[in-house]
Amino acid sequence: LSEFPEGVTIAGKTITAENLLFDFDFLDTNLFGIDLFKGVEDGGWQKYGIWILGALVAITQLLTQFLSQRRSKKQKEKMYANVPEYRRPQQTDQQKQMNMTMNIMMYGMPIMMVVFIIQSPAALGWYWLIGNIYSGIQSAISAKTSAKKLEKLKEKFGK
Repeated sequence: LSEFPEGVTIAGKTITAENLLFDFDFLDTNLFGIDLFKGVEDGGWQKYGIWILGALVAITQLLTQFLSQRRSKKQKEKMYANVPEYRRPQQTDQQKQMNMTMNIMMYGMPIMMVVFIIQSPAALGWYWLIGNIYSGIQSAISAKTSAKKLEKLKEKFGK
């Protein structure tokens, strides 16, 4: 914009170097009726929209973590399927403590995220919601491709 001291006109609004830093009125910051730069203090639909957004983030976070843990358990069971029970490695106290911490974090993280979403502009909630959905899809695809690769390796080496 330094090349255009008079500013640039976009969508009927003139943008200059001065108002570009602080004025985002030229952007449409509404997404499904929620203004991304505003929080719950603005009331009305904005408040309810952010509460719904917080609930969706908590649900997707819990679902993603639950599916990841379930996938890990299945993989471990599959790995020791041919090993007798008495030969399987037992959990140490440190592993039990780590599992307990993971369970606390599984439920603590979504609660913490909801609190942050309620206290921040709505864009943070959208960011986390999209991130959770992307993470869930990515881990599902990764698990399927890993299973296919494992089967190919088993066929190749005859195990």
